[in-house]
Amino acid sequence: QIQPIPNPFLSTISVGDEKKNLEIFNNQGTISIQVTGTLTNLATLDNATSGLVSNRGHMINEVGATVSNNGTLENLGGGVLDNVGNLLNGAALSNRAGAKLINKGSLGLYNGVLRNEGTLENRGTLENFARVENRGDFSNYSSLTNQNEVDNSGSFSNRGSFVNDSGTLANSAYFFSDGEVENSATITNDLSFGNQGLIRNTSTGLIDNRFTMVMYGGGASNGILDNDVGGRITNSGMFSTF
Repeated sequence: QIQPIPNPFLSTISVGDEKKNLEIFNNQGTISIQVTGTLTNLATLDNATSGLVSNRGHMINEVGATVSNNGTLENLGGGVLDNVGNLLNGAALSNRAGAKLINKGSLGLYNGVLRNEGTLENRGTLENFARVENRGDFSNYSSLTNQNEVDNSGSFSNRGSFVNDSGTLANSAYFFSDGEVENSATITNDLSFGNQGLIRNTSTGLIDNRFTMVMYGGGASNGILDNDVGGRITNSGMFSTF
């Protein structure tokens, strides 16, 4: 069990080997997981507004466990963050270059920002009510719902379900989907947007293409764009089928 409980402001816990949290743990200081360290959360880890959790090793949030971040949670280069429980972010969650964040549980973004500069894989449920900034590699294999803002300036691959419910998906780099995208809000494309699956633009949806949007054949749905009555598609770039 990591100690002390709670971890006070200005106090640092260094994890250099295998450690666990089995308690309701409040962190007001710093938890630093070293390259050789593994921290497994089996209960509740609450990172307060003054708290910093820094991972260069391996951090695991197990089934039934909860990590609640209201401070700063950084997954640094070489670090792996595995979530198979509940990960709640209300402040700053960063996945830096060379780091990997894998969500197989529930990832809820309720405030603040998730910044990805490394590799992010969603194989569980991701709900965004805040802001996602992707500058790295983001792959969605399962369920992603956006209620606010997803800003992609990296590589974004959707192989599951992406529901853009009441927010904005802004693509300024590379977005490719061979899954399903349902848009009831706004999608803007300023570089490359490819679809080999199904895009449904509902009656309240707007798709604004300003550069290159391609519907590819040969996928599960053969690059279908289904625009409901009332849905809007504007094109000031190149729109093509292939």
